Amino acid sequence: MTLVSDVLLLTPLKGPELGRVYGSLTGASRIVTVSEAAELEAQSIGSSTILIAFGTGVIVPDRILQKLGGRAYNFHAASPEYPGRDPHHFAIYDRVSRYGATLHVMTKRVDEGTILDVEWFDVPPGTTPRVLLQLANRAMLRLLRSTAPRLLQLTQPPDHAFRSWGPRKTTRRQFHEMCRLEPSVSPDEFERRFAAFDGGEYNNLVVVLHGWTFRIDKGVPRETADQLWSGFTERAYRELISAARRAGYFFSGYRDRPANRHVVWRHDVDLSMHRALRLAEIERAANVSATYFVNPHCQFYNLFEPEITVRLRRIAKLGHRIGLHFDAEAYPGTDWRRDVLADRLGSERRLIEDLLGSPIEAFSYHNPEIGGLIEIDDDEIAGLVNAYGRTFRTEYGYTSDSNGYWRFEPIEYVLRAARHERLQVLTHPGWWTPEPMPPRARVARCVYGRAANVIAHYDAFLQAHYRTNLSD
Repeated sequence: MTLVSDVLLLTPLKGPELGRVYGSLTGASRIVTVSEAAELEAQSIGSSTILIAFGTGVIVPDRILQKLGGRAYNFHAASPEYPGRDPHHFAIYDRVSRYGATLHVMTKRVDEGTILDVEWFDVPPGTTPRVLLQLANRAMLRLLRSTAPRLLQLTQPPDHAFRSWGPRKTTRRQFHEMCRLEPSVSPDEFERRFAAFDGGEYNNLVVVLHGWTFRIDKGVPRETADQLWSGFTERAYRELISAARRAGYFFSGYRDRPANRHVVWRHDVDLSMHRALRLAEIERAANVSATYFVNPHCQFYNLFEPEITVRLRRIAKLGHRIGLHFDAEAYPGTDWRRDVLADRLGSERRLIEDLLGSPIEAFSYHNPEIGGLIEIDDDEIAGLVNAYGRTFRTEYGYTSDSNGYWRFEPIEYVLRAARHERLQVLTHPGWWTPEPMPPRARVARCVYGRAANVIAHYDAFLQAHYRTNLSD
């Protein structure tokens, strides 16, 4: 068996870890360990010399690779899908379930040489970046042990060129970009970034505001929402629907007016069409229907934005009714006579019906005290039922979650006592979230969620059209 005379081992390892690497290279006649590129320059390279880079971030100069004539090999502590810097962080961000270590031929460009072999392993749930790197290093040592005999005989392992490198070679710049959070970051995206780039092991995540850089103070316990707000969650909302049904209420529309006990369940969509669709899905699963009033002048969503239009139409397809949420503030200085109101309602009614492709039946006022609109209490105006009309104000019980808490009468009491044979319930979808939080935090959730979607759309557009996305 022909053995190489020299192994140049480029590695930062010392002590027992270095000893384990040496133990995998027992067939070599001589091993010279170096840790820096400058040390390589001082070494003589012969026809039977090979270079093994093991767990190093040193970039070997091309002139040295030329001298080695293809006998330079790198053990990369990541699977082929993750070339480049800090792969264990990006792999955790991607929530991989399988990872590995890669042996490849070293070339002038980092992590682009022919892949010779891969050592795979399954990633246990809850693995942190540091643990993933440790597992990859162990896999890298196993890979060295299995491939060293062929490398030392100047015979490469089988060519696994059928396995290509991943399309994204990560850089330190990309790492820093992932550590820099936008104030609008969504809860799910924050959790992914925190798990992959920060957590209990690192202090990498930052938010930059007005030139100041803020990091997470892990010495302060993470705040949890007061149980005061546990009544405004998706789980609590399901219970409200169940409580109404147990109380014998039939869910009615504004034109139905059944003779038996019934509730007109209404939503004024003030903050989020995404939250509205979620409640519509919950109601559909409970086999009940509601009326969703939408505002063409809303500051928090745009009915004509494709993503919002899709959700609005989806709500209607789930069997719910759509109504007009009329905002008088869109018409400053208007003298609100009945004929003027009817004209504005008619215009906005046609706008929503054109958007939906189907008629609507009712309207509600947004901030009904503005302009004295509450005093115009006709039961029907411009062909639309008035949710604040005389009949509903005098013959129906009423409760509302305006401003994030129950006004007038707590709904649990109303439903439990079943005091009203006819009841109108107003909820605002933005208040009902997966987890409890104070009202202002729920508003911020909607605002920042929308901002994150807009930023993501911008980033995706630039990427799709191969444009540079400048962030500094």
